[in-house]
Amino acid sequence: MVAAKIVPSDDPDWVEEVENEAKRLDELQALQGDAIPTKIFAGQLHGGKERLLITNYVDGRRVDEVMVTTEVASNARKVLGLIHSAGYLHGDVNARNILAKKSGDVVFVDFGKAKKGSENAYQREREDLEIALR
Repeated sequence: MVAAKIVPSDDPDWVEEVENEAKRLDELQALQGDAIPTKIFAGQLHGGKERLLITNYVDGRRVDEVMVTTEVASNARKVLGLIHSAGYLHGDVNARNILAKKSGDVVFVDFGKAKKGSENAYQREREDLEIALR
């Protein structure tokens, strides 16, 4: 199964987010599949009228829809640490962008606002994560 984002090309904000997400997924390729979704395809549809991003489907639930166990919280901190260790901010750390699998593994999704980071910014994201895990 796959997940798809399709946005109209005449909406520059959405186009920028989808294109940024595709680039960041490429740059974070080493984390794809376990910590973040695997990018399958990014491109244009209908003669450029729409932009498309396809990733693998993550069989998980948002952390605000499940009981956050110690294991899920620990795995979420680990995954965010991996993203930061790669030099990036997720850009939108909140419960809807963190999926918990039945196994307790965690996948961060929606990298449309991801960018290079700094230690101060990493700390803010760690704080955002703790709020999301409550």
